[in-house]
Amino acid sequence: MATAVFESKSYLTGFIKDISASGCRVEVDAKHQGTSIKAGPVYLKINTAFDEPTIVKGLIRNQHQIDDGRFSLGLSFEEDEVLIRFLTTLAIV
Repeated sequence: MATAVFESKSYLTGFIKDISASGCRVEVDAKHQGTSIKAGPVYLKINTAFDEPTIVKGLIRNQHQIDDGRFSLGLSFEEDEVLIRFLTTLAIV
């Protein structure tokens, strides 16, 4: 499970569908949350079964609507120590 937190302090909860060293694709349900999704900075809080939640910085690069209220967001990661540690744990880097 992942939570995308925007600069406006609003957030959306969803699932990571694809992840690589440079970014990920997150599917979110915005139907009842009244959040406007725009390209720009975002913090992604990632919950895993093996560790405390990890917060990585990213940028929404693209989005498309899957169906009524569900969106697929393409994010690029901002590289920092937290991201590298997280990706190493997943054996991605």
